[in-house]
Amino acid sequence: MLAIALRHGISLEELQSANPEVNPRLLSVGTVLVIPLGDSIPSSPVTATPLPIQFKTPNCYTVPDGTWCFLMVDNDRSRPMENISSRIVLYDQDGEMVAEGIAHAALNKLPVSEAIPMTVFFAGTQSGDLTPFANLLTAQFVPKNDDRYLKAWSEIDKVLISDDGMQAEVIGSLGLPKKSSPGNLVWIVATAYNAQGQVVGIRKLEQIELLDPGESREFSLSVYSLGPPITEVKVLVEARP
Repeated sequence: MLAIALRHGISLEELQSANPEVNPRLLSVGTVLVIPLGDSIPSSPVTATPLPIQFKTPNCYTVPDGTWCFLMVDNDRSRPMENISSRIVLYDQDGEMVAEGIAHAALNKLPVSEAIPMTVFFAGTQSGDLTPFANLLTAQFVPKNDDRYLKAWSEIDKVLISDDGMQAEVIGSLGLPKKSSPGNLVWIVATAYNAQGQVVGIRKLEQIELLDPGESREFSLSVYSLGPPITEVKVLVEARP
């Protein structure tokens, strides 16, 4: 139902109010819905249909001041993708919406055969028995021959996980090919996973020092778990001229 509401430029609450007899969590094929557009078409344009990509069920963790939700997205297409975002909604046991927010990918570009989490924070919300639902909003191919991204590489040399598994220190290196423009903006994202392959933490580091072509630079950062112990850490890097 949320996807239908977004398609018509209205909120989920407006669509639910117009269809009180319909359970939004048990919507079946053939159900007729009343679309409350009113007397005029919404002034804001409807978001174009995103490219279909694989994403997993969100997993959420409560912290003292709210709830963090992670949604893992995989690029199984033949080209890099960018501008990936989704809407995550939290429902209670009665199917009532408690909170909603826009989750954005930790980096703007997602290379082929790579995965990256989208994240959103719900301030003041305790996840408890809430059920998360995700709806992809934006995802598009990086245009061919695009010069906004550089072909940066990264390698992990060591991952030092604490005894309780709640912290991991990542030591590695990154760089640019010799035939490349200098990198003026460089981001490193470390994603921590538990034994079940779920995201439990993420850390993003920005390096503002110029990265020259052919240069190799070491990095070190720590990532913390918001839930179960960390068993694995993966790193992605993005560089721009």
